[in-house]
Amino acid sequence: MVRQGILTALLSNSLSVQMPVMDGIEATKQIRRIKLLEELPVVGWTADFRPAELEKYLEIGMNLCIAKPIRFENLRTSINSVSPGCSF
Repeated sequence: MVRQGILTALLSNSLSVQMPVMDGIEATKQIRRIKLLEELPVVGWTADFRPAELEKYLEIGMNLCIAKPIRFENLRTSINSVSPGCSF
């Protein structure tokens, strides 16, 4: 089992041409299929931050999704909120 705070997956869930093989949505689905990683905190970020899209990201297994552009303090607060043992 992955201990809370040891590892946080940061994934982009934007469907960018810069991510041709696997986007953050598919990566999150793959992570959630692995028993050992089912409690791994997953934080996504996207420019598509509409309520319906946010709900979809949470349903597929992200713990949290933050809006682009990423501000360092917002990223730090977000990671720490889903991974309390992590001091980022």
